[in-house]
Amino acid sequence: MIKIIFIPLCLLSLSTTVAAQYGTIYSKNFWDTTSDFITNGNTTATLSGNYINISSATTLNYSNTVYITGYTTKLSKWRFRARFRIQAWASNSYGIGFGVKSVNTNVNNDVFGFIQTSNTGIGGLYVLRSDMTVLASGPALGVALNDVIDIETVLKDSVVTFNTYNITSGISRSVTYTYVWDGSPRVIPNTGRFALLELGGTHQLQNIEISSDETVGATIAVIGDSKTAGYFASSFAGRYAAQLNNIYPVTVINAGGGDKVTEALARKDELERLTAQKYLLCIGSNDLRFGGTLSNLQYNYDSLVRILQATGADVYHIVMPEDYNKAWAVNMLPFKNWVETTYGSFYIGGVWDSLKNGNILKNTYDWSDGIHLNQTGNNKVYEALIASGKLSGSVTTLPIKLISFDARKITAERAILQWEVDDTDHVQNFSLMKSYDGSVFSEFAQISPNINSYLDNRLADGNNYYRLKIIELDGKVTYSKTALISNRRKSVNITDFQFMQPSGWILTAEALHSTKLNWKIIDVTGKIIKQNNITLIKGVNTLKIPVYQLNHGLWFLILLVPGELPEVVSFFR
Repeated sequence: MIKIIFIPLCLLSLSTTVAAQYGTIYSKNFWDTTSDFITNGNTTATLSGNYINISSATTLNYSNTVYITGYTTKLSKWRFRARFRIQAWASNSYGIGFGVKSVNTNVNNDVFGFIQTSNTGIGGLYVLRSDMTVLASGPALGVALNDVIDIETVLKDSVVTFNTYNITSGISRSVTYTYVWDGSPRVIPNTGRFALLELGGTHQLQNIEISSDETVGATIAVIGDSKTAGYFASSFAGRYAAQLNNIYPVTVINAGGGDKVTEALARKDELERLTAQKYLLCIGSNDLRFGGTLSNLQYNYDSLVRILQATGADVYHIVMPEDYNKAWAVNMLPFKNWVETTYGSFYIGGVWDSLKNGNILKNTYDWSDGIHLNQTGNNKVYEALIASGKLSGSVTTLPIKLISFDARKITAERAILQWEVDDTDHVQNFSLMKSYDGSVFSEFAQISPNINSYLDNRLADGNNYYRLKIIELDGKVTYSKTALISNRRKSVNITDFQFMQPSGWILTAEALHSTKLNWKIIDVTGKIIKQNNITLIKGVNTLKIPVYQLNHGLWFLILLVPGELPEVVSFFR
C-alpha cells in the first residue's frame, strides 16, 4: 500500500547541547572538469561554462545514477544540498533525485529525494528508491523550464526529509519518510555512495554541498553491518547500539560501517576524523557470507583494528552467532575463536554466550533468518555489554536534552505535536504552551513523561505558536524553541489518499461547508483522462477514485473548488 502524505511547512525547533560535528564532506559551486562525477547507465556529465550538465536519454533506466566522487559513507546523519536549473525537458522527463546508493551489489538498498521535472510543470516530490519504489509523496512544487531550484535531502537517524525551494517562483515544499525498522524490506544502505538519480532531461548543477551532523569525539563509535544498524529491532531506539546511548553520553552508531570489513577499511579517513574515545566492532559475517575466506577476513579485520588503535582509542570486539542451518547464515564460531584469542580482554564474550544455543543463534532472538536480531536479541546484546563493564569509564549523568519538537497540521481544526528527549527517567512532566501572537504563551496541557505526542483539536485560524516545557524531577525547567503552524483554512482539506483493497484508491476530504468539487486525472503530458463533478457535504467525505483502467505509471489527481487554487496529488499505479 502506498500512502500519500500531505506535509505542511512549519518551523522545526530544536533545543540541543552544541557538540562538535563532522562537517563538510564535499562542497563546490565551480567546476573546470567532470572528474568528480562518475556516470552510470546512459547518463552523461558535461561542462556548461563552470557548471555541470547532467543528462540522460531514457526515463525508466534506474541504473541512471551519477556518483559524486569516490566518497562513500555510513554516517547516520548527513545532508545533500544542491542547486540546479531545468535546462531541457520533455513529457517523458521524469526528473532528478539526490541521495545515497548502496555499494553492496547483492542488495538494492538506496534512498533519494526526487523531484519530477517533466513539461507538465507539476513538480511532484517523492522519497523513493532507484527502482521507483515510492516511500512517500508530498505536495507538488510546480516547475517550469529554466527554473532554478534548491534541494536538500537529509538523513537523520531513521528519518529522511526532502526539502525543495523554487528560487524562480518563491515556492517551497517538503516531504518526509520515517523508516519502519521492524521487518521492513526498505532499509538505509549500510554503506552508500552519494549519488544523483537522473531520469530524463538535462539538469544544470550550479552548486553541491554534502555534510554530516554526526558527532566528533563521541564516547563510543559502534562499527557494524545490518545487525548493528538494527533493521529488525522494534524501533530505531531499540537497537542495541542506540540503547548504549542511555548511559554513555553520545554513541555514534555504525560509523563507517559496511556490509563487509573491506568497506569499513575504505572509510579510514572517516573513522579517523570521528576521533571516538572507544570503538566497538561487530563486523565480519558478510565477508564470509559473500565469498571471502577466513584468512582474508582476519587480515582485513586486524588492519581495521590497527587503524583505530592508532587514533589513541581502545577497540573492543563482539561476535554474534548465526544459525548456519538457514539459507544465508554462516558459521561464525571459527572467527569468534580467533577474535577471542587475538584480542584477549578487549573481546566481550558475554554477547556470544547470551545469544547462543550450542554454537548457533538461538531462534527466540532472531528474525527467522538466523542472522538478524529481533528486539529481544538486541536487548540481550545491550545487557551483556553493560554487564561486562568494559565500556565504562565515561559514564555520567547528563542534563535532559530535547532532541526534537515538531508541530504538524492534520486538518483545518487539528494539529499533532510530537517531541523526543534523550532521557524520560528524570522527567517529572511535560507542559504544552500555545500563543496566537508569538509572544504571550499560556499552558493548555500537561503530559506524563512516558508520552511524546499530543493532539490539539482546537487549531485556530491564522498563526498557532507552540512551545514545549520540560520539568525535571529536581525542578529544573527547559523550554523548546517555538514551532509555528500557519492555518490558512480552505473550503476543502485533503486528509488522505491511499490504495485500499478491495475498493481501490480512496480520497478522504474534509469540507468546512457544502461545496462543489471537480476532480480530474491527467497523465504526464497534461491530457485529461477522467473527470467528474461532485458535491461535498460539510464534514468528512470519502470518495472512490476509479483508476483501474489506467496504465501503470505516474498520474496526477487535480482537485478544483470554485474560487480556490487547485490541489495536485501525484500517484503511481
